[in-house]
Amino acid sequence: MKNIKERNISTKVKILIAAICAAALIAAVVTAVVLVNKNRSGGVPEESTVETGQKDVSYRPVDTADLSDNGAGTETADTGSAQDTDEPESTEDTQSVDTADTSESGTGVDTVDTSEPSGGKDEPRIDDLGHSLTLVSLESYSGRFVEDGTDDEVDNIVAATVRNDGDRPCQYIVFTVTTEDGIATFEASTIPAGASVLVLEKNRTPFTTAEFTAVDTETYIEFMEIPALHSDELKVSGADGQLIVANTGDGDITDNVTLYYKNVKDGKYFGGITYAASINGGIPAGQSVMVGANHFKIDSSRLMFINYVSGQ
Repeated sequence: MKNIKERNISTKVKILIAAICAAALIAAVVTAVVLVNKNRSGGVPEESTVETGQKDVSYRPVDTADLSDNGAGTETADTGSAQDTDEPESTEDTQSVDTADTSESGTGVDTVDTSEPSGGKDEPRIDDLGHSLTLVSLESYSGRFVEDGTDDEVDNIVAATVRNDGDRPCQYIVFTVTTEDGIATFEASTIPAGASVLVLEKNRTPFTTAEFTAVDTETYIEFMEIPALHSDELKVSGADGQLIVANTGDGDITDNVTLYYKNVKDGKYFGGITYAASINGGIPAGQSVMVGANHFKIDSSRLMFINYVSGQ
């Protein structure tokens, strides 16, 4: 009788232990499910979306400069240009975008205004820089210093207006003006025929007088071939700080594409500097690429030319 009772108690203990283990297992499973659901809802999502910003930007055709007699020609790199990046010779990040509408009713540049700034054309010259370039004026300038890309604020520095009275664009010029206070040095690039540009003295020399004793051109480089916009293969639209380039040709462009632009102020090109925004890796046929252009303003910038190897 005693043995029977002991066996019954042992069986009950075993059943109780099994029930406790089963309950613990169920609790562990429930806890795991809760943690998984919590991670899905409050942790890192399975898919993340990168916010590109500027959703409401309205892209418009980009004004272009006519650098040739007939607005056509082949490209040549601009040795006097400055890369439009915070670090020299680095390239802006590019982002692929949907193909732009390049029809006349879309955002392409089929009907873009190619006229040049008209300011300074009738101003009398004060000296000859050679190569059909004219020194129109020496003056005081206060505002953004654009020549090195920093846009620092300056006050009362020397500036010079230069006009191209020839029939070909100037690629690059360095000239000096000697006054009683010393020598002022100026550099300018991409000056179309018939256009004027306000150039800021490269060393930010203070302005004291418009009287000078000597003018000397140290370096002059002419485009050997007229640079082009390649409007038969590329259409460019933009907004402040951005350019979109569409490859409308039949072939892929595999070479890097570089867009050169200048800014305009008071009817003249503003600054000797020519900015460059580069797209690395080319543009496939039928696609568009967006590139950052820090100094580009849709209402006051002018696309000068585009440099790349034509699609094959």
